[in-house]
Amino acid sequence: MALFWCKYITDKMKELEPETDDELTAEEKTEATEALKFVARMTGYLLGRLAGFSDSTAAKIEALFRDVGHGLDDDFELFYVRDMLDRIPRMVARTFKLSQIMPSKNVSKSTDLYLKEATRSYIFGFWDASVALSRAALEDALRIATRERSIAVSQDLRHLVKHAGVHGLLDRPTTDFANDVRSAANRVLHGRPAKEEEAWDVLCKARGVLEHLYSCR
Repeated sequence: MALFWCKYITDKMKELEPETDDELTAEEKTEATEALKFVARMTGYLLGRLAGFSDSTAAKIEALFRDVGHGLDDDFELFYVRDMLDRIPRMVARTFKLSQIMPSKNVSKSTDLYLKEATRSYIFGFWDASVALSRAALEDALRIATRERSIAVSQDLRHLVKHAGVHGLLDRPTTDFANDVRSAANRVLHGRPAKEEEAWDVLCKARGVLEHLYSCR
């Protein structure tokens, strides 16, 4: 039924192409508005499936759009523009919460990359990605720091945190922060999605650990 209505609406949209809105009756305007909303929902569904593994419904929607001569490029562009316009106020608010916390000259390129990606993910509202990348930044920094001190540690992050504390690279508060980041990332990677508050907490704790770690170098 959904595919039938999708074809019907896209066909109607092709018919309703006057030069100005004044040429549309009130009923036609309402119909066009509902058609656009429906197509937007179908586009969102299609994009959602393309971002992961697709399914037969998504394939049929894409084929149907193409069959009726309804190009997807404009739909994708419009969807992303509307999505970004909706996100921008919240992105700006989240950006204002951030501050530079460490001298860039002391940060390795790899750690800096992970931290920037974690921060960008938080700004854009990708909570799970932010948590996972915060963990990556933390692990990378600890691995480099322990290697510089010739501290033999296994590849496991739990052991990295423990030995960093034992050898004075981290104090008790930052050790606790590091373990909080590790635990949160484990939950995310095992199927428990993070929320905004948790992503912010994890990002702050990861940045706090890195600030302490690099201030001791």
